[in-house]
Amino acid sequence: MGKSCDLLLGKSLHPDRKQFNLSYLIAERYNRWAKYEEDMLSWNWTLPTHVSEFINKHISLEDKTVAEIGIGSGLLSKQHGGSDWDGYDISWRMCELSKPYYKSVTILDIVKKPLPQKYDFIVLCGVFAEGLLDATAIDNIIESLNEGGQILTTFPCFKNYKNRSGWNDQNKLEEVLRSEPYYTWDDPQDPNPKYNEILLWDLKGE
Repeated sequence: MGKSCDLLLGKSLHPDRKQFNLSYLIAERYNRWAKYEEDMLSWNWTLPTHVSEFINKHISLEDKTVAEIGIGSGLLSKQHGGSDWDGYDISWRMCELSKPYYKSVTILDIVKKPLPQKYDFIVLCGVFAEGLLDATAIDNIIESLNEGGQILTTFPCFKNYKNRSGWNDQNKLEEVLRSEPYYTWDDPQDPNPKYNEILLWDLKGE
């Protein structure tokens, strides 16, 4: 995301991710990112808006328990009205910033362990990307899902990250809905268009 917010802190596709120190590097990067929300808004980061619209159009969250993993400063919750959601993030600073916008916030690394309870709906907005999450988190996300629950993810379209991250090799989740690619942010260091797509998943066999 440009020189000032370089997130390429390690290889997100590292085969020993759970033993590698990438989680620490990510947490420290966000803990020290003093102007996170100011920067995101200045880059016209619109993915939370698109995710909120996607949920409103395709998914009913009435009477469902909802968790968001990778909450950042709470931009999606502020956009969608997720004050009854539980929020999780690897960064203590992001949890502090987002506290007003969630029912609860918890510091947690989803690569290392599942959520402390199961949910009907789990959303990850802007979390699967270079230097952040990859397919090593799938098992813990699934373990955090109630039977019949659904998972919503976003993926950058640039350089086919979804395939390179290992998601195309997993066989536990079934894609049920996909958005068209959305132009989601401006990078002053890179003129190439930045697109993301939104995907909704069911557990296979349900």
